[in-house]
Amino acid sequence: MTHKTRYCYFLFTLLLLSKVVNSQDNVITLGIQYKPIFSSNFFNTGPEMEIVKGVSFEIAPKSGFCAGMVIRKGFTKTVSLESGINYVKRNFNLNITDSAFTGDSEFSIIGYEIPVLGLIFIQLSDEIFMDVALGVSLDFYASDVRTNDYYFNHYS
Repeated sequence: MTHKTRYCYFLFTLLLLSKVVNSQDNVITLGIQYKPIFSSNFFNTGPEMEIVKGVSFEIAPKSGFCAGMVIRKGFTKTVSLESGINYVKRNFNLNITDSAFTGDSEFSIIGYEIPVLGLIFIQLSDEIFMDVALGVSLDFYASDVRTNDYYFNHYS
């Protein structure tokens, strides 16, 4: 069984084990979250390209993920406050090209975020709610990123 297949079974099992919450009125909940990160030109997060002295540099974002834990405090049936801590891994591909050389390198940027969100719940039916959130997030990056190759060194 491949890693992706095991991962899909795990997510499916989590969905089956979750329960429907009728409201958030005066409740404190604790949970885990997983959010995939996708690159999209629609949100202007596609490849970035720069040419310096005849050398072309292209950094292209790849998929990544954000995983962590969340604490939510419900104040009323429709208003809650949410916070937690998340581990964020963003993957990139670096391509360097000039007239005599082409080099590729992959690297990841690891970060941690502490979001603080205000949530407003909209009741769609007796047991189904939709929410919208607004808030801020503190982002921390644990270390620098370095990739070394025979022809170039990348440091950020």
